[in-house]
Amino acid sequence: MAITTHKFDPSTIKKLNSTPYAKDWPVVYILENGKEMYVGETVSASNRFKQHFDNPERQILKKAHIITDEEYNK
Repeated sequence: MAITTHKFDPSTIKKLNSTPYAKDWPVVYILENGKEMYVGETVSASNRFKQHFDNPERQILKKAHIITDEEYNK
């Protein structure tokens, strides 16, 4: 298992696209700003992060913690 932390901004989406977990693999993630958080899971992290970033309610969240594992399945 690995946990990586990134700024929650468009550059994170670009970083995700260069990982094997960006699409077609389940990940768990936490978006937070120190006061509020959103916990989610998806099989397309790059698409889901873009959806969140496009949502004004989620733009107050500043960090993305992404939890991945080779043995995750859905």
